[in-house]
Amino acid sequence: MKKSLLLLPLTLVASGLLASTANAYETDIVVTADVDTTLGFMQADGNAIPKTLEMSYLPTTGLKDYIIRTKLYTNDTSKNLLMRLGSKPQLANTTNSSAPVVPLAVSFMGTQLDAAKDLTIKPSDLIWDNDGASQAQDLKISQATQGKLSVAGRYSGTVNLIITQDASTTTP
Repeated sequence: MKKSLLLLPLTLVASGLLASTANAYETDIVVTADVDTTLGFMQADGNAIPKTLEMSYLPTTGLKDYIIRTKLYTNDTSKNLLMRLGSKPQLANTTNSSAPVVPLAVSFMGTQLDAAKDLTIKPSDLIWDNDGASQAQDLKISQATQGKLSVAGRYSGTVNLIITQDASTTTP
């Protein structure tokens, strides 16, 4: 009888430990990274460029410009960088498909970007630090023709930005 009284607390402790592992919380976190060994493009504070952003709408004037302070990073500050849009950016009304699309304008360093032509950024156009990071520059996304929208609803679209290092040209 004494042996069973001694074993009872050990049995309770052991069963309690086993029960606590059965109630464990488990989660998976998916981690991704886009890696280019020659170029990087990030917010000026070192964070990634946002994958989603919300443009504000003012009923009296239209969409407000969205400006992101950015830095370019390169492993060779003597080479030209080429920047262009992958396609013409626009917003489509996702709640009313008959609404007209809203063309967007995208500019970098005050220069309008285009899907048909590269913007050449010469090494001398930027000030580089020792780690190959440029000084901060504005990436601006705006309504191409400022004005009121005629149809209410939720608008959505994609800005596809392509940046490459010009391997064939080095311009001081």
